[in-house]
Amino acid sequence: MLSKEEYEVLKLLYKNKVITKGELLSKMRWNRSKFSLENVIKSLIEKNYVRTLPQVSVNCLVITRQGELAVEDYES
Repeated sequence: MLSKEEYEVLKLLYKNKVITKGELLSKMRWNRSKFSLENVIKSLIEKNYVRTLPQVSVNCLVITRQGELAVEDYES
């Protein structure tokens, strides 16, 4: 099950498909720290909902099909 923070990050990725960590942080407008966002991203990578694109940049994130399904399940 997704936490609220994980859902918020996945929802942005679901809309954009590809995003950098910097863009994600600015769009989230969290009152939380960057460290908190890094923990959420790490959790999503471990769940195989998000991947990095090392060919482009380690800061570039892309949502996986499993991540898309998790967003759809969370919303239903």
